[in-house]
Amino acid sequence: LNGYDEMSLTGPVKVNASSGEFQLLPKDLGLRVLAPEQLFGGKTVPEAAQIFKSILEGEGTPEQEEVVIANASLAIQTARPQATLAEAVEMARFSLKGGKALVAFKLFLN
Repeated sequence: LNGYDEMSLTGPVKVNASSGEFQLLPKDLGLRVLAPEQLFGGKTVPEAAQIFKSILEGEGTPEQEEVVIANASLAIQTARPQATLAEAVEMARFSLKGGKALVAFKLFLN
């Protein structure tokens, strides 16, 4: 809703699910609202890719990590609809912080 094509944590996001269309707020995921200037993602595709890689390597800002966790949690809940949103957020956080997300990304690239 704020002009992003993903959950940015800058405000509400519209979700289209099999159960219908609804809005989520950052607080619904137990995350904080972020300012757009906290989310700089690079000016070029290679720069954005490097930023994403650095987040997966544990070198991102806390705000960048939260956005990755938010988006990953929605993907996890799509793949595992029996998981609550809170459970999906914890799975995403564990994957990012524990290095599993980086391993999966490297496998995807190969």
